[in-house]
Amino acid sequence: MCTHSKVSPLTLVTIRVPEWLNREMRKLKSVNWSALLPDAIQARIELERLATMRDWERVREARMRADAVYKEMAGKYGYIDFNRASAPTLYSPNRMSTEALSSFSQFFGPR
Repeated sequence: MCTHSKVSPLTLVTIRVPEWLNREMRKLKSVNWSALLPDAIQARIELERLATMRDWERVREARMRADAVYKEMAGKYGYIDFNRASAPTLYSPNRMSTEALSSFSQFFGPR
């Protein structure tokens, strides 16, 4: 359910659909497409947020595994020149593009 429209001013958004889809939409006279689309868009936004949260949880888990490997290797071979403190800033969501964020799924499996 789209709850933001009750408190925020509305903005006009125009979409284009294929002609065949427009014909099908016109057959369904009881459907208010203008009311349906904001709810559908909001639902998709929530799905994307959840997927992003899952991706970052996988990144955190991978970082913990990498830390464990680092500790094991440091225990066996002594000092290893790696600044773990810089890694979170290099890979923070604020510094990465959408394309880079989506590429994490290659390493951590599908969403």
